[in-house]
Amino acid sequence: MLQHTPDPQATFLALVRQLRPGGTIAADCYRTLPYVDRWSAKLWWRPLTTRLPRGLVRRVIEWYVPRWLPIDTRLARVPRIGRFLVAIVPCWNYTGLLDLDPDELVAWAILDTFDALTPRYDRPQTVESVQAWCRAVGLVDINVRYGGNGVLINARKAS
Repeated sequence: MLQHTPDPQATFLALVRQLRPGGTIAADCYRTLPYVDRWSAKLWWRPLTTRLPRGLVRRVIEWYVPRWLPIDTRLARVPRIGRFLVAIVPCWNYTGLLDLDPDELVAWAILDTFDALTPRYDRPQTVESVQAWCRAVGLVDINVRYGGNGVLINARKAS
């Protein structure tokens, strides 16, 4: 999770230095989104949540997420604006996205909401910025693309 380090590029370059010639690297980092939605709205909340005691943030999330999840699910279904409405209150809601039973949906929502709001560092990237990292250190067979968790990186150190 490169985005959770103080300097994602420096971390990536340090990993590449450990590769043998011909060695491959696979990594990922969260992506920078050009719009606000459920997943990117955390950046609004993090200036507050990263300054609060983590135990307090956890207790607040454990209290509100089970109550908010059904409302969030309904808001997400509002045509055209649902994806923006769910950005107002942070809640990682996987209803309809993952095959989870109701208790698992709540548990995942609590854990992932906490994970989104509390890491000390969270520096998403673009495909273009990560491609530049790869080129800067002379990697070959570079494949940087958007994927399930953000920006996916596969490349090889020249022989």
